[in-house]
Amino acid sequence: MFPSASFSLITSLLIGGAGYSGSVPASPASLSIGTFHHTGSTQSSPAKSPGFYGEVLLPIQPWTPIRQQQFESLIAQLTASVNFPLTWVENPVWLTFCDKFISAAKTPSRKVLTQHLLLKEVKSFRAKAISHTMGQIATVQGDGWTGINSHHLLAFVITAQCQAYTVSVLDVSKECKTANHFLKHIEDTFNTIKSKWHISVIAFTSNASGRSQKAQFLLLARHPDLVVLDCYAHQVIYSSVIIEGITGNTLARSI
Repeated sequence: MFPSASFSLITSLLIGGAGYSGSVPASPASLSIGTFHHTGSTQSSPAKSPGFYGEVLLPIQPWTPIRQQQFESLIAQLTASVNFPLTWVENPVWLTFCDKFISAAKTPSRKVLTQHLLLKEVKSFRAKAISHTMGQIATVQGDGWTGINSHHLLAFVITAQCQAYTVSVLDVSKECKTANHFLKHIEDTFNTIKSKWHISVIAFTSNASGRSQKAQFLLLARHPDLVVLDCYAHQVIYSSVIIEGITGNTLARSI
């Protein structure tokens, strides 16, 4: 989430694990291209090492339990950020990389990644999200989809202070896809948002299916102070189809 902080942390981890000496040229002016001949003078410092193009490299640090925890946290974040398969932590090239450059680090297995690290990271991000949005007003969006494993998932997301946060993702594969079931999940989500997130919900929207629309009508009847909107994307699609039917212009559909 914070590139500069993550970069500094990763740099620190690599330097600490590799036992880097820091004996590299200090500036481009002191380099002879092709030979990397250093003509300038350098002064060693116990706290800093000169780097390429005036960079200041972090000092060599011992591998501590805190650094191991930071390493594992970044592994979990990297898995989600790059959409890596969960088996990547057992990839032979990755293991060789760790062995050569951060040999002090303990690389997690797939089991540790899926059953411990990812869950821990989700819990941490959830706590930060609640802290950032507490006492705010928010809109709620709910929608479902079927994954490639034929599991039907239902997700609820809030938007507060122009930031989106996932509240829950439910596996509803065994449920009948009815308006009443969807309405119950909406109400349960509202209760969770109010009791755990301490947020005031002012609006709700979902897709334009018949089940969703009926659930939204029922929701509005229970909460007349709530703003309930139709899906904007579906409105655009329907409008483009109508325009195409009237004018014969297919450009509207591409928009």
